[in-house]
Amino acid sequence: MAVLVAALLGTTAYVVDRGVRQREERALEACGDRAAAVVDTAYAPIREQWGRALPTLDGGASLMIRFSLYQQLSRSAEGAAAPVAVARDDCASVNVWAIHPDLLARRDDCVRAVVAHEEFLAAVARTGVAVNSAWPEPLEGC
Repeated sequence: MAVLVAALLGTTAYVVDRGVRQREERALEACGDRAAAVVDTAYAPIREQWGRALPTLDGGASLMIRFSLYQQLSRSAEGAAAPVAVARDDCASVNVWAIHPDLLARRDDCVRAVVAHEEFLAAVARTGVAVNSAWPEPLEGC
């Protein structure tokens, strides 16, 4: 009888764990997809301005033209970090059981990647010159 109860409890625990794990995986994937879309949208105006500015900068633009271009880049980035912060909080709020360390690491890695984009966008908004620093790796979901 004890063996039967143990087998039943083990099977129940396995089924519950599998269901929870699948839910966590789906939540992480959905969060990553949403975050990637938000980051891509946040970068769109910066990429557009930067694409127009590059030929001018490569052509040895004057200091005044460079200053103006960096100001435009800064204005393009204003407010871009706010929706990325919401995406970061969304990913950080994905509930993962401690018995799934691989999924905890995946969530934490995703949050770190989104934070890198948030910080970069905030830096570009502060000073367009930050666009010259290393851009974060593309966010392709979690």
